[in-house]
Amino acid sequence: MKMSEFKYNLPQEKIAKFPPKERGTTKLLVVDRETGDISHKNYSDIAEYIKQGDVIVLNETKVEKRRTFFQTEKGRTLEVLFLNHTEDGNWDCLIKGGKYVEDGDILKDEEIEIQVVGRKDNGFLVRPLNMEAEDIFEKVGHTPIPPYMKREDIPDDYIRYNTVFARLEGSVAAPTASLNLTNEILAQIQKKGGNLETGEKAPHMHHDHYKMLKDKHFYYECKSSQALNAELRQWHGANAEPYLDKAFDYMDE
Repeated sequence: MKMSEFKYNLPQEKIAKFPPKERGTTKLLVVDRETGDISHKNYSDIAEYIKQGDVIVLNETKVEKRRTFFQTEKGRTLEVLFLNHTEDGNWDCLIKGGKYVEDGDILKDEEIEIQVVGRKDNGFLVRPLNMEAEDIFEKVGHTPIPPYMKREDIPDDYIRYNTVFARLEGSVAAPTASLNLTNEILAQIQKKGGNLETGEKAPHMHHDHYKMLKDKHFYYECKSSQALNAELRQWHGANAEPYLDKAFDYMDE
């Protein structure tokens, strides 16, 4: 299968640059698998399709402000996206404008300094020099909203680009389908007999997320294998499927 098979035309005017004012009011396309009928609903109607005993797997990962901007010695501004921390104290990063950096270069944002250690896969290894990475995110970090939105982030993005149940920090991308869920919708799902399931360890979206078409590396620890062994009909987001596949693999071992 070629990546070109996934290409299609999506007009820019059809891409929302901001979320709706109220979470959960987005549109929901429903396909009847038996008849093929298509109906247009609102996301708040999703509880209508929950049956007694359905398991809804929620990813509690939380998006951090890992999008940063640093300058080269020549004054060129580069975007540095911190992906995941390595065991030796470095960070896997994507650098927009990476062709302008060499191994060993020191990038600065006023008093903050980071060093480009070297290249790795399609990205770079970067080491914070005079400030912990988490402090860098807090001080100068931006919410890494999707680039196809073609706008700068605003303070409210940190709230709206996280789910209402996000609590485990470590991601640079949100489980986007779950951004539509509200506490009220979750309560309606439970009222219909749906079981909300989370993991003891969130499958964060970081380096593997960006290379998943080349090599899928997914790890997920289930809180309750009994729950996932029940009749499973629901999950939220395309990223959830491979984690569930891995979970079932563990059950078979």
